[in-house]
Amino acid sequence: MSWQSTVGGVLLGLGGLWTSYCLLFLVSNYKQARTMGLPIRIIPISHTNPFWKVVDRHVLAIIKRLPFGLGDNNFTRYNFRGWELDDGCRSHDEMGDAFVMVTPGRNWLYIANPEALTEVFRRRAEFHRCVELTEILDVFGPSIATVKGQRWRMQRKLTAGCFNEPTNEIVWREALWLAKDMLHYWSTKSSLTSAADDCRTLSLHVLSRASFGKTFKFEGHEERGTSGISAGYKNSLQTILENCLVIMALGTKTIAKPWMPIRIQKIHEA
Repeated sequence: MSWQSTVGGVLLGLGGLWTSYCLLFLVSNYKQARTMGLPIRIIPISHTNPFWKVVDRHVLAIIKRLPFGLGDNNFTRYNFRGWELDDGCRSHDEMGDAFVMVTPGRNWLYIANPEALTEVFRRRAEFHRCVELTEILDVFGPSIATVKGQRWRMQRKLTAGCFNEPTNEIVWREALWLAKDMLHYWSTKSSLTSAADDCRTLSLHVLSRASFGKTFKFEGHEERGTSGISAGYKNSLQTILENCLVIMALGTKTIAKPWMPIRIQKIHEA
């Protein structure tokens, strides 16, 4: 038996074990969700799966092209990052104020009832945030977004002084100034296919000014500067922001390996 066959067999075996593992927990979570007496939607892959976060939209784009309506299902509707933005309130219109999303990792309860939400926020000590969704930010160390309990209270105390009226004024002034520059940049273009990159740049610049005291003139995504200390600082932050999913999927130790592709090495340098 060749080594290729051996490796292939091992990979197939691991894939089968992983599928069985996910199916086992999916069934267990489904049984638990049924006891709540709420409408249920089932998706086969957890939203917090690091690998799936990287490939979800690419895979679903292919599945949606299947003929005879086969690509129109709960998997393509719910099983990707940010599905809530695309779906809006349609799910609540269909299922009511509350429903449960069952995944192999955990059950997610979605609520659109003001009284219930007020009660959740009032009893926040009993309803812990899912820090798995924000753990990517740990690349900069623990923060108020990535911890809970006593550590969260300590982080909140440390950061409370940053959220004040002078800071709010800085944010508004910087945002207005950069937005005017961005609109001027757009007016020089014959066409604009997406505003995502430039809006991300604007957000990054506002954050840099409010958090680090560094001001940058707005530059379109196609005109990013490449020289000077300020440009290097800004581009490093932008590189991290644009590749946060890669950092989360591989981890900071992995992207630091010398055998990684050049593109990954540049992310590590940033």
